[in-house]
Amino acid sequence: MNLKYICLLVVIIVVTCITGCGGSDDSGLVTFQQFSEIRNGMKYDEVVAILGRDPDSRRYPSHSNQYYCSWRNDGLKGAHGENIFSICMIYFHEDSNGDYVTSKMSNWLPDIDGQHVHSPTL
Repeated sequence: MNLKYICLLVVIIVVTCITGCGGSDDSGLVTFQQFSEIRNGMKYDEVVAILGRDPDSRRYPSHSNQYYCSWRNDGLKGAHGENIFSICMIYFHEDSNGDYVTSKMSNWLPDIDGQHVHSPTL
């Protein structure tokens, strides 16, 4: 098989996994306004309450008492109808008194009306 076709196949598989693999919830989008409410020191349950749903994934870096959760927004469209990959990630520190936020980041998030998209300043 030609290297060009192998590379194309790998790209198709990666894009399919990013845009369509598991975890998505139909309960609503994570908005710029919700993301802006999240502050360092907030407990995990507070973050889930603000965002309105459980995270799509949770990752634990090896040998660490920290982890991060990600929330995806599928199906967002840009001003010219292009698909926009939208995700926010919240980092937590595990603690016996409850896990709390240490940092957050995002690329593109919609306004509360779902029409305008913002790139939060980090």
